[in-house]
Amino acid sequence: MKHIILSVLLFSAVQLSYSQTKMSLGIYAGPTYSSFSFINSEGIDQSELYETSELKTFGILLNIQKSKHTFRPSLQFRQGGSKATIGGTPMTWKLNYVDFQAAYLFELLNNDFVSLKLGAGGYAGYLAGGEQTIGTKSYSLNEQEVFSPIDFGVNGMVNTEFSITKTLNFFVEYKIGLGLSQIENDETEQQTKNNYHAFKAGLSFNLK
Repeated sequence: MKHIILSVLLFSAVQLSYSQTKMSLGIYAGPTYSSFSFINSEGIDQSELYETSELKTFGILLNIQKSKHTFRPSLQFRQGGSKATIGGTPMTWKLNYVDFQAAYLFELLNNDFVSLKLGAGGYAGYLAGGEQTIGTKSYSLNEQEVFSPIDFGVNGMVNTEFSITKTLNFFVEYKIGLGLSQIENDETEQQTKNNYHAFKAGLSFNLK
């Protein structure tokens, strides 16, 4: 009898926990403002040489929310890169990444219409292709091994979501990303990393 009661209590706790979990599936897109941080082989920070490029991001996400806590895995296409003029020659880089991201968000505000969340997480990206332009000549990154195929880093975000109907929501988000990995295949001690600011807008659909 004791085992039966414990089993019923455990089953009830699991059901209650699951019933309190909200899930939604979202899609989003928006501009990404990307640049490089660069430290030369002598250890001098020369990031000021690189200018910001306006690029694109779009993807899908899954929100798993319980009370004020949200876990959010996502898969996205992200363009990274920068532009610079070095030795009088203009250069641009456009790097196309497929990212897997995971984030935790805490809900600061929620009413029947709007919610506000603050979050942090990490990402790992695979370089699917891209283009490098030196002067007037463009080179496909698929044909070269100038850049590492893997980029990873951390990010922070502020998310605001508006309820349109009981199942449909509109959200906007600001995200900052700081690369932690060396993205150049270079045997010297210089370090090049991706940094970006992204602004996203999208729709999410409540699953339960």
